[in-house]
Amino acid sequence: MKIKLLTNSWQWGWGAMFSRPLGDTVLIFIYPFPERHIFHTAFCPPLRIMALDERGQVVYNQVKRPFSFAFLPSTRLIIEADPSTDLPPVSELLALVKANPAYGDGNWDENVSVDGLVFALVAHAVADMRRVNEAVQRSHAASLPAVLRKRFSMYERGQLAASAETLLDFAGEKSIPPEAVSLSRQLLSSEKPYLDELFVAAAAAMPWKIDFPNYCLRCGRVGVTWRSVISGLAQAPPVLTWRYTRPENNVPLCHKCVDLLNWNRDEQIRRNLALGLWGPRFEAFLRWHNGVLEDSLPQDWDCQEYPLWPRQFGGATWGTGSGSIEHAYPRPPDRHIVQTAAHKALLSELLFPVHQQVKLKGRLATSPFGFLVKFEEKENIKKGAAL
Repeated sequence: MKIKLLTNSWQWGWGAMFSRPLGDTVLIFIYPFPERHIFHTAFCPPLRIMALDERGQVVYNQVKRPFSFAFLPSTRLIIEADPSTDLPPVSELLALVKANPAYGDGNWDENVSVDGLVFALVAHAVADMRRVNEAVQRSHAASLPAVLRKRFSMYERGQLAASAETLLDFAGEKSIPPEAVSLSRQLLSSEKPYLDELFVAAAAAMPWKIDFPNYCLRCGRVGVTWRSVISGLAQAPPVLTWRYTRPENNVPLCHKCVDLLNWNRDEQIRRNLALGLWGPRFEAFLRWHNGVLEDSLPQDWDCQEYPLWPRQFGGATWGTGSGSIEHAYPRPPDRHIVQTAAHKALLSELLFPVHQQVKLKGRLATSPFGFLVKFEEKENIKKGAAL
């Protein structure tokens, strides 16, 4: 685990902005004296935010989605971490913090201005509006809603909407190009019916395939494709279809194994492979898919706290199928998935059928579940090695 201490106003203001998930990095904000703080997770990944009082007691502990506020009680110490990271005991963190001179001397770096931070936020938002304007200019008079739907993914549209809000928030305080302010108003007006879902997509629909290991689930061949199990429904509102691009609805297979498994022609085989690989996470996704198909999604679904699917569709942890914001960042399958005997049987029979075991004897020493172990450790797998 990497501990990073933030001790001046520039570091406090920048925090986790414009970064990927923190992973095993933990940010600790050290302030000179206790006071209330308001954190805004603009352009941040999902974060666990904790605040400690002077006695080292946790007085605030919540997972926050991107572009949301955290209203913190009076504190000198604030911790930001990846929601999935197991933090060490608070006593260990406190010992590390108190050993730092910034904790005891109460210094406040008045020479470091947060104007640079605000400028970075506004500049990023203006650049986003410039992208929209350029797309409109190239569209040959197409309407703004049409351009947004055609040229930008749901994840990008969520980011653009957040940038538009940022510009309007600062419009009265900073010198912002009037064209950017005008376009921000138009964009938010155009996206108004979908804003809740767009902000959810900004937190959970980010691209992931380029960062995931690409080894065939069946044969271990390198450089394969993650293939969708269930296609998006034609009757589903387009604003919902980003969930079909999630990892839980995808399986990595090479073109040869696609043919051997009859993947393209047999939907049940596709579903069984996903069940064997993703277990309760695919089951939760499937419940959401059926809810869209039958127009029976729960009326009380809080998609801000559970962006992937309603709370009752999955378990309480990532491994048991939780769709909460805490577990929404795309993550490859691993051994933490709680697979039942039925899940394991599906995967074994599909990938290593009994009638083929003589032919595949050389591979049987490493079962599909060995694949899941290797999947987490792709840097240790040599290119072209069979699993």
